[in-house]
Amino acid sequence: ASHDVEKSEQTAPTTERGSTTNRLSSSDFAGDKSGKGGNGNGGDKASTKKKTEFYAFIDGERLTRDDIVSRVKDMSLDPPFRPSLPSDAPQVLRDICVECWHKNPKRRPTMKEVEERLSGAFSAENVTQQMMRRGSVFDTILPRDVQDALARGESVPPKSYDDATVIFSDIVGFTNISAALTAEEVGDLIRRLFTRFDKLCRTHGVKKLDVIGDAFLGVVGVPETNPEHAGCAARFALGAISAAKSTMICPAKPDLGYVQVRFGLASGGVVATVIGSLEHPKYTLFGDTVNTASRMESSGMPNRCQCTPATAELVRVRSPDVRAKRRGVMEIKGKGE
Repeated sequence: ASHDVEKSEQTAPTTERGSTTNRLSSSDFAGDKSGKGGNGNGGDKASTKKKTEFYAFIDGERLTRDDIVSRVKDMSLDPPFRPSLPSDAPQVLRDICVECWHKNPKRRPTMKEVEERLSGAFSAENVTQQMMRRGSVFDTILPRDVQDALARGESVPPKSYDDATVIFSDIVGFTNISAALTAEEVGDLIRRLFTRFDKLCRTHGVKKLDVIGDAFLGVVGVPETNPEHAGCAARFALGAISAAKSTMICPAKPDLGYVQVRFGLASGGVVATVIGSLEHPKYTLFGDTVNTASRMESSGMPNRCQCTPATAELVRVRSPDVRAKRRGVMEIKGKGE
């Protein structure tokens, strides 16, 4: 059985990793020759040179090379004695250095792990730099933890979510609409419609995952959990239907009328993951809930939002301001009745 949903008439600065109070850098080192080469005879070839003693000034203290090594090895120091890192060094390098300096050897990455992370980080250097410069833009595309992992050159393992609602929509009669418009006019229609959808996404906590042509894919409950995910998805769908009905197909061709859309919702478990290379990451969902939401949309009616019985029950219990109206038993492709 499927249901149509409708609105009821009853209605920081961060702390730098690995920072310590004990800092040293290569610019602190100086050389001090305790004696001159030669034996006083103008550089006799047989003369021997005295050993050069290197030292550094750290926090105003003069330390020899042996002093520095001794303090690095001293596990009683808190924080441990470690070098400083250039402020302009890539974050991935800073993170790897700090992990390699961990007091507990078992917590340090292996050489193979370091090599893999460096290889991944620098093959995705452009992506990393863009994330650093335009984090707010990437926040709308990739979850923050996914951004951080990619910036470190790490792969992102799939993550399961047990309670979410997936949203599908498309434009009714889009093939015929496209035939009546130029490519520029089709692009303008999509831009105008989905700009309004984006505003509704922000209002109702919907994560937009993909737009392919006229098809929209979104989710509520991923990556941030939301116990009212079904209600939020339903409110978004109803708002989007209303927005579409007031969006002209083509302002220059008013006889074409206004946009009509179909929506489909399904609630349940999903798996979120990143597919593609580090240069072109794509955050998306997998699972039967995604397939079912697609079927709800394709078998739905114009200007209506069709949902599964599970979604309808969640709306009834958790979001009483939204009403689900039983449509009856439907034959759904690949799902049966």
